[in-house]
Amino acid sequence: MLVSIVVPCYNSSVTIKELCERVDKALIDHQYELILVNDYSPDNGKTWNEIVVNAENNNNIIGIDLQKNVGQFASIMCGLNASKGSFIITMDDDLQQHPEDIPAMISSIQNREDIDCYIGKYKNKKHGIIRNIGSKLVSKMYEISAQKPKNLKMGSFRIMRRKLVNSILEHKTKKPIIGPLLLQSTSRIENIEVNHSRRKNGTSGYNPLKLITATLDNLFDSTTLPIRIFSLMGIAISLLSIVVGIKYLLNYYLYGGLVQGFTTTVLLITFFGGMTLFGLGLIGQYIDRIVIEVKGGPIWAERERVGFNDDKK
Repeated sequence: MLVSIVVPCYNSSVTIKELCERVDKALIDHQYELILVNDYSPDNGKTWNEIVVNAENNNNIIGIDLQKNVGQFASIMCGLNASKGSFIITMDDDLQQHPEDIPAMISSIQNREDIDCYIGKYKNKKHGIIRNIGSKLVSKMYEISAQKPKNLKMGSFRIMRRKLVNSILEHKTKKPIIGPLLLQSTSRIENIEVNHSRRKNGTSGYNPLKLITATLDNLFDSTTLPIRIFSLMGIAISLLSIVVGIKYLLNYYLYGGLVQGFTTTVLLITFFGGMTLFGLGLIGQYIDRIVIEVKGGPIWAERERVGFNDDKK
C-alpha cells in the first residue's frame, strides 16, 4: 500500500535532509513517496538544490519546483495532485511535526473504515502567542462558517484517504484554503495525538502581517458572514436613527426646544462615513475574489520535476 507524504517547502534548505532521513527511517516498513514542493523559495536555489540532491539519493523522494510563489495551501494542492498513494499525509517542512508519528497515523486510519481523515492534535503545542491566537480565531470561524465540531482541532499535520483527496482536488478555486475544503468534503474527521517541537532553525514564514492576512483569507474565502454581520449592523443603526429622530421631533414640538449639537453632527457624519467605507471595503474583498475565480487559469505552474518515474509523469 503506497503512502504519500506532501510537504510544501519554503526556505527550508537546512531541514530537508533531516526530514527526508527521518521519514525514510519512520516508514521503513511502508511503501511511500515523499513529495517536496518548493514554493519558489527566495534563497538563491538552496532549497531546490537540497531537494534535488535528496531525490537523487532516494528513489522515494519526488521534487516539484514551482515557477512562482503561490502560498502554502496551493503548494499542498500541487502535491496532492501529484500524489499516488492510498493514504496521503500533509506536514510542514520545519521539523516541528515528527515524522515518527506517521506510522501511528497510518495504523489508526487503517483500523477505522468510518474515518476519512485524522488531524494531528499536539500534546504540547510550541507555537508563539500570536500564532496561537490566530489559530483559535480561525477555529472559531470554522465552527460558525463550516460547521466544524467544537472539539475538533484543525492543523496542517493530517492523513487522508484517497477518495477524500480526490474530492478536495475537485474544488478548482484559485485561492484554496485546505481547512474549509476538508470540512466541506467530509464530516468523518477526528483528532489523533501527535508530538510537537520548537523550531530548530530559522524563523516562521508567517510574520504577524502574514498571519493577519492568512486569517482574513480564511474568513473571506470560507464564509460571507462579515457581509451578513454588516447588513445586520446597518439595520440596527437605521432603527436607532429612527428612534433618535422621533425623540428630537417630540422634543421640538412638545417643548419647543431646538435640536443643537454641531459636535454631535460632525461625529455622526464621521462615524457613518467610516462605516460606509468599511462596508465598501468588505464588498471589495469579495468582488476581488470573484474576479480572481472568474478569470480562471492554473493555481500553480511547475518549472521542473525530479524523482518522477515514467508512469508518474
